[in-house]
Amino acid sequence: MRIFAAVSQESAPKVRAIAETYGLRVRILVLLRQRKRKLDLRNTLKEGFDWIVFTSGYGAKTFAEEVMSGGLFHLLLNVKVAAVGPGTYSSLKRFGIGVDFLPENYTTSALADELPAEAGKRVLTVRSKEGGSELEEALSKRGFIVRRINAYENVKRRKPIREVSDNDIVIFGSSEIVRTFAELSREVRPANLYAVPIGPKTLNECTRLGYRILFVPKVYTYEEIFEELRSLKNGGV
Repeated sequence: MRIFAAVSQESAPKVRAIAETYGLRVRILVLLRQRKRKLDLRNTLKEGFDWIVFTSGYGAKTFAEEVMSGGLFHLLLNVKVAAVGPGTYSSLKRFGIGVDFLPENYTTSALADELPAEAGKRVLTVRSKEGGSELEEALSKRGFIVRRINAYENVKRRKPIREVSDNDIVIFGSSEIVRTFAELSREVRPANLYAVPIGPKTLNECTRLGYRILFVPKVYTYEEIFEELRSLKNGGV
């Protein structure tokens, strides 16, 4: 029984490093490559926002690099920042952008439900082109004025996946990665693999496609996943 991590190119080095700290041999499958999209942040930020919401580390990085190269930090002085989880928080912190809010559970639904602001506030969401509209819809229902920018897009791997065999464990880093994996690994039945989805949305996609769920981490981070996998390994699984 081998362990694979199906991730994006941006996440791959981090996931590999975390796995090593837990003493686990994890094979990395890069299924998505991020590609920046052209942004006009100067004019966008001049619209005036109360909050900027980030849902991924790569989106945060792309935004921050644009802010730095354009000398736009002054346009963030009166803006609060929300990040979906620790990875996104770290990406912003590296560029000197402080984070005012992290949800208790690291999901976009929790972010939308718990954002500590009053109705009528202007919110900018920084997303991938492929990201669903649930976040923006939930924020709008709470009475926020929402504007979305797509900072990047995902380019899918095209080569079929032949590395994975029956009874292997596959960690899935997002619902889009689950769909991409299913498209590229048709020689292995989903029910013959053990899936470890990183969070609820990814779990839903795994369940829809028929994957066996080994477990869902209590905290939606790779650290939590590898901690539990190490415990299972030590227990003889």
